[in-house]
Amino acid sequence: MAKLRREHPEIGLGKWEVLKTKAKVLIIKYTYGDKTLITADNFSAEQQEVKLSAYTNGKSIVPLIAASLQKMNADKVILTGFGYEWYQLK
Repeated sequence: MAKLRREHPEIGLGKWEVLKTKAKVLIIKYTYGDKTLITADNFSAEQQEVKLSAYTNGKSIVPLIAASLQKMNADKVILTGFGYEWYQLK
């Protein structure tokens, strides 16, 4: 996780925006130069489904955590209970 964090300076250096979503989920969009990263955190014990296309401006969603690949269905992602995911927009 530390390596992934170092590879994405948009988290520490970029502008960030908390995006409106379900009450149990926190989605933050980070932008730095031409790079955009979205983090999604589930603060509930139950799994939550989130539609990311509302936040992508037509860009492709690229999972940055290997487990994310199994939890995506088109533009929807499933966050496990108390789970988190990171996505890069390209």
